[in-house]
Amino acid sequence: MPARLVQVTILNNSDYPIVWQDDGRDHGFWQEPWYPSNIKNLKKGEQASFRLESGGIATGVKGWVLFKVDVPAASNVGARAEFFRLDFERAYIEVSPFQPPGFENHYLGPERYRSRILVRMTRLIPHRH
Repeated sequence: MPARLVQVTILNNSDYPIVWQDDGRDHGFWQEPWYPSNIKNLKKGEQASFRLESGGIATGVKGWVLFKVDVPAASNVGARAEFFRLDFERAYIEVSPFQPPGFENHYLGPERYRSRILVRMTRLIPHRH
């Protein structure tokens, strides 16, 4: 059992598919079969998860994942690609658990060695830059 594990679940409430672009990890290992690269075309109403677990003795996890959302043209703006990147870290020794604004964070297990983050992707509103 890993000392630390982070599971991220993305729930797509938008009208557009979410597609994995890239990922990386400074500490830990992606847990099979929950690789971020398996999120190829997450459609409206679907959800998908990925996990990063610690490896070694007294280690935490640190990683990131980049996703793309292709937004079609609207009356006031042309088609475009939007990107979002999730960066996360779970140290072996924590001062206090993290709670990013707008995210749900749930701790699992009595030792609180795992965390699960739910990201809700909502409506993208076309705008001009």
